[in-house]
Amino acid sequence: MLIEVCWAVTSFLIFFDWFLQQAIGEYVDALVPKIVEQHPEEAGNWKPAARKLRFPYWDWADPKVAKDGVPSLFCDETLHVKVPGLGGKTAPVRNPLAYFNFGDNIPKDFAIFKRDNNIAHFNKWTRTFRYASNDEKPSESNIAKLQEELKKKAESIRRQVSTLFAFSDVQEAPEKNIYDEFSNTNPESLTKGTKERRVPEYHHSLEGVHNTIHGTMGGNGHMSNPDYAAFDPFFFFHHANCDRLLALWEWCYPNYWIGDGYVNATGENVQWTQQMGNRKVGGGISEQTTAKGDYLSPFMKEDRTYWTSEDTRFLTPESGVCKYYSYPEFLGIKVNEPASVEERINARTKLMAYYGYDALTAKNQLKGGVQHVAAGDFMLPAHYKVRRGFRVFQVHVRLPEFAFNGSYEFQLSYARLGKNDLFVGPVTVFARGDDSACEACEVRRENGTDVHGVVSIPPSFVNEMIRNSKIDRSQLTPEITADLIKKHLRGELKDVSTTTLAFASNSGDVVASSAELASELAPREVTLLSSSVAEDPDDSERPACSFDWKPHGEVFTVC
Repeated sequence: MLIEVCWAVTSFLIFFDWFLQQAIGEYVDALVPKIVEQHPEEAGNWKPAARKLRFPYWDWADPKVAKDGVPSLFCDETLHVKVPGLGGKTAPVRNPLAYFNFGDNIPKDFAIFKRDNNIAHFNKWTRTFRYASNDEKPSESNIAKLQEELKKKAESIRRQVSTLFAFSDVQEAPEKNIYDEFSNTNPESLTKGTKERRVPEYHHSLEGVHNTIHGTMGGNGHMSNPDYAAFDPFFFFHHANCDRLLALWEWCYPNYWIGDGYVNATGENVQWTQQMGNRKVGGGISEQTTAKGDYLSPFMKEDRTYWTSEDTRFLTPESGVCKYYSYPEFLGIKVNEPASVEERINARTKLMAYYGYDALTAKNQLKGGVQHVAAGDFMLPAHYKVRRGFRVFQVHVRLPEFAFNGSYEFQLSYARLGKNDLFVGPVTVFARGDDSACEACEVRRENGTDVHGVVSIPPSFVNEMIRNSKIDRSQLTPEITADLIKKHLRGELKDVSTTTLAFASNSGDVVASSAELASELAPREVTLLSSSVAEDPDDSERPACSFDWKPHGEVFTVC
């Protein structure tokens, strides 16, 4: 049986350190001798296969996803695989990756989950579902709906992944807060009065993208609920990809690390301290933990000591701790080998291009000219040049984590008069329900925890808005463009079954809001920002960078 880790580590700095433990190898080591005992003539098949076994990942940000969606491997009812006793031949079997079958062994603490008209019968469903009906005995998952949602969001997911590699390169004095911003949706270093940094939170987080995959894959099924998600077999392929992205990121940014703490409002370097907590078992209590040196219970090493965050760092031999796994070479990047500073910077360029960052900065579009950047004002190299007349626009969103009794999503669209809207991107809240036994969630609920995310607006959308407006481009300013963008944006709050909870729009052809939301339910922030883009004219392999960020205020007057 797949067992969920019950600790509440979402919206938390060490979130991704918790998923490095591999149990599948231990299971196979115990299983293969039994197969060989029953079929000794097949030992030559099963023993080598066991040694080669690796837990795979699926890259949900691959460019093919927008067209192909979820591979049939995760959806088909049957698979043809080699089974013991057939001499290496294949036979059809029930696909164990499509769902997990509880049979009559539904855990006794599983409960029914209700929100408005959407019901998840976790206490009655004898298997895991993705986009299930409200019935106690649904016949199947709604894979067509899953594919529709994933394909719709695929390009925005790629853009969000690409920005993970757009943090600045600071080698000698790394910015202490960056790992916090990269890793999770509730950066502690930015919510406790830290002084203004050179690079504020202008990036989406890895946890933020992770949350969107949970919501998109699950609908009202198991993957969308943190208390049940790990029972869906897709959970492990998803988290293997999250870990892969983390491995790529720490290879590119070896100087950014949680163990170094952060700089607080008075300029002091302090360690992170965030709330954790187990499930309510026998009156257990929540506790606070720091990120440096704390053990990652319940995960243990061979010597029966607990893994720590420091232990999980890096896959290179120099790390000093064997992880027993790695990832294949990707775009020339070998995360298990050391690299120079230049190699890491060039790798970032490749990763950003592969995941679509070039589209954000319009690198391949014709430019009207370039001009030198005032490097002293923006701490950029003196020879960098700015793309004249070009700015990147993005929307920053902060949502109350526990507003709607579980997971929900903010979706931003480009509203086009007389045409179909174009999807821009999501910010997903992956949260437990009000009745969850998670103690740390209760503390965060009382503290009013927010989830932060960033949605980048493709330059092609902005260009279309400008073109259709008939505005003289020579008269454009960032402020005029920002006002034009706001008029064309529509925001919706949706639950995991894609039912609209509320919406807001500034265009004249729709109502401003579906209903007045109570203040505790409404988004804390939906603001528009823009930046200029600069690049090294002498080195095309060095990534472009954003600078001169300007705030343009709230997007919606009502939300």
